[in-house]
Amino acid sequence: MNKTCFILLYLLIGLFTMSIKAQQTGSDSAFVLMDTIITYDSETMTEEIKVVKNLVYYQVDTIPIFRLCELDPKPLECSKKYLLDCMYNFIQYPDTAKKSKIQGVVYATFIVDKQGQRILPKITRSLGYGCDEEVLRFISVLPPMLPARRRGVPVHYEYIMPVKFQLKK
Repeated sequence: MNKTCFILLYLLIGLFTMSIKAQQTGSDSAFVLMDTIITYDSETMTEEIKVVKNLVYYQVDTIPIFRLCELDPKPLECSKKYLLDCMYNFIQYPDTAKKSKIQGVVYATFIVDKQGQRILPKITRSLGYGCDEEVLRFISVLPPMLPARRRGVPVHYEYIMPVKFQLKK
C-alpha cells in the first residue's frame, strides 16, 4: 500500500471515529441506536426498508422503574429494593463457577426502550464459568418497567447492572 493510500485510510478512520464520538458525547449525554425494519406487502409484492434512529440517554429526569412500584410513595427506592430482592432470590450460582470457586462481579447493560421493554442486553465485564449467561437469563425474566423520562417524554435509557457472585463461607 503506498503512502498516499495509507494517509487517506488513516484520515477516513479518524473522521469516522470522531463522528461516532460526537454522537456519543453530545451535550445530551446520548448515543444513537439504529434499527432496520423490513416490511413486505404481499399484494403489491413490494418490500420496504426503514432505518429507525433513536437516541439512548445516560442522563434523564426519571430513570426506569418497575411497573409494580409505580404507585409506591417512593417508587425509585421500591424499584431498587425489588431488583435486589430478585437478584438474591432468582440468580442461581452456576455449578461450574462453584466448582472452580469463581467469585466476582459481572457487569451487564441493557436498554429500556420507550415502551419499557428491555432490549439489547450484553455483558460488558465478563466473569465466565456460566455467570455471564445467568445474568443475561436474569435480565430476560425481569418484569416490565416504566420507561425513563426526559422533559416529560419517554426515552430510551441505557441501564448498567452489576451482579456480584460470591460464595458463602
